[in-house]
Amino acid sequence: YQDAVAYTQAHVRWNTLKPHPRNSARRAPRVPMLATMLGLGPLAFYPNNFALNFSAAHMDIVRVPHHELMNHDLIDSWSLEAWIYPLKEQKRPAAGTIVNIVGFPGRHPMLGMTYDGFAVAQLKDTTGKWYTYQGSTPLLKDGKWHHLAATWNGRSAHAADNKLSLYVDGQLEVAGGDLDDGSGQPKTPNTQGYTTASKCTPELCEEGMQIGGLYQQNTGGGYTGRFFSGTIDEVRVWTRELGKPEIVERMRKPLQAQDEQKLLFYFPFDDAGMDMASSEGSIVVFSKALDWPGMLGTSRGTNRPHWSVSNAPLTCTANNRAPACLLQLAGSAAGGSAWSKGGERFL
Repeated sequence: YQDAVAYTQAHVRWNTLKPHPRNSARRAPRVPMLATMLGLGPLAFYPNNFALNFSAAHMDIVRVPHHELMNHDLIDSWSLEAWIYPLKEQKRPAAGTIVNIVGFPGRHPMLGMTYDGFAVAQLKDTTGKWYTYQGSTPLLKDGKWHHLAATWNGRSAHAADNKLSLYVDGQLEVAGGDLDDGSGQPKTPNTQGYTTASKCTPELCEEGMQIGGLYQQNTGGGYTGRFFSGTIDEVRVWTRELGKPEIVERMRKPLQAQDEQKLLFYFPFDDAGMDMASSEGSIVVFSKALDWPGMLGTSRGTNRPHWSVSNAPLTCTANNRAPACLLQLAGSAAGGSAWSKGGERFL
């Protein structure tokens, strides 16, 4: 983690690009040019949109170092979001059935999927047990992009108001797991004999966040990995429960993090190409909310997730202040071409 932080201090960031010394009006390379240089293929949906490809066979992972803001506010009320494009073949974990999308070793919040393709959210009990909310939508390995979201409100003194929700493509999942009631309603584990952990202890919250894989020490010794195969984009971590209307309204557009309430981490994974010393792009990603890095790697110390141009269904709508959208707007104002989506033209 210290290496990751040191790396961030030594390299140029997206929002601090300097103009070329011989031409102050010179713009950063256009994304199609970056995509060509990195061998990432054709551009889709909105300019400057990249994603990360993960391989369970390589044990790919993005490690986000621990920060004190991962503690109390992120354990008693939270929301996790990500766009995913799972490969049809998912490696079954050595223990259990769940592969990680966004999670924290040994604690919640946790958002993932089963190796056979169902969305999952988990909560940790104060006794060490896990409460698992497994969805029933069998579409996650159908060769399409899907938006996953999990939310938890643990701040109410009334157990019935402590609700865990799981969404696929903006729709609340009808529960299908062994512990679920199949009612199609948010779950209330604190009314079912669970006492959900709501405070951090040194043992519970000493680890950072992991994306695309989860590699942690087992209670009985050794390590367990739960690795995802496929593409992940637009990871968002909130320190509050999002309602369904908020999820649906935001999920298909990039965000300006500073405009959002209690958005702790925002990894749009648009950092590819900012370090052109490597033909594979940057090895560090940056949160656009809390300024904090994530390091691309594997649990074995070799290889790492690979960049690709993302065709996740996000678009830059009019008046969108997201950095990627503003960059395209600046390019157009300086003489670049406009782009369009669905017949609507953006300048």
